[in-house]
Amino acid sequence: MMISQLIKIYISYLVVPFPPYISGEIPNIANIRSSLNDQISNKANNGSSLNDQIANRNGTSFERSNQNLRSSD
Repeated sequence: MMISQLIKIYISYLVVPFPPYISGEIPNIANIRSSLNDQISNKANNGSSLNDQIANRNGTSFERSNQNLRSSD
């Protein structure tokens, strides 16, 4: 019974792939960092373009306040 359990454990280690850092490969942290920075800057650029679209659609707050003053006259 003990030998069969050891064989099962050994086979499971052969079948299950190891993460790269266990198998001896060191992940390239510089590539990971630059890819994360790219993702962050893309999200920031998308957010600013969305803000620009909203401002263009609604007008700036100064333009809106002038329109409100004119409409109240």
